[in-house]
Amino acid sequence: MKNKLTIIAAVAAVAMAFTTAVQAAPITGTITMTGGAQVNSGSVSSATSVIGWNNTITTSASGSFTGIVNGTAVSFYSPWTFNSSGLPAAFWTVGGFSFNLTQSIASAPQALGGGLYSLSVFIAGTVTSSNPAYSPTAFIGSFSIQDPGTPGAQGATFSSSISFASVPDSGTTALLLGSALSGLALIRRKLNI
Repeated sequence: MKNKLTIIAAVAAVAMAFTTAVQAAPITGTITMTGGAQVNSGSVSSATSVIGWNNTITTSASGSFTGIVNGTAVSFYSPWTFNSSGLPAAFWTVGGFSFNLTQSIASAPQALGGGLYSLSVFIAGTVTSSNPAYSPTAFIGSFSIQDPGTPGAQGATFSSSISFASVPDSGTTALLLGSALSGLALIRRKLNI
């Protein structure tokens, strides 16, 4: 009896170590950026894409992004059409992380007064890391862009509301834990304890 308990304990330890080693940690937290964007129109009210980015930097980072210092330059892909899917593999890259954009949807432009407009674009995709300890993780974000102070001026500035946050775990962790526990139950039944 004691020998069977020792075997079960050893098998359980190996199974847990294997489960831990196989699954990398998801990327967590948020990252926020600010900078400038040049759009394909004289106003964001009629813009359909960003044709260039200027002085884009991080302004805050938490969770897995904590090591990225505020003010770190961010590389953005351009040109980028607001309402699109199946987009480039690296929409933005900073500090060993990349955001693979899968879909973006623009809301209707909002009048700010004085002939100026604001536009929000909602973004979904996956953040990956060059660090193998992290697994690709689903993220969502929002992008807010406003007309510059002079109506009709080419280009616009975007606010610090480019913010990306991880989507809660879809149940993969619970599935792996359940599988490991089921395996232990079968081993226990096999040994007739």
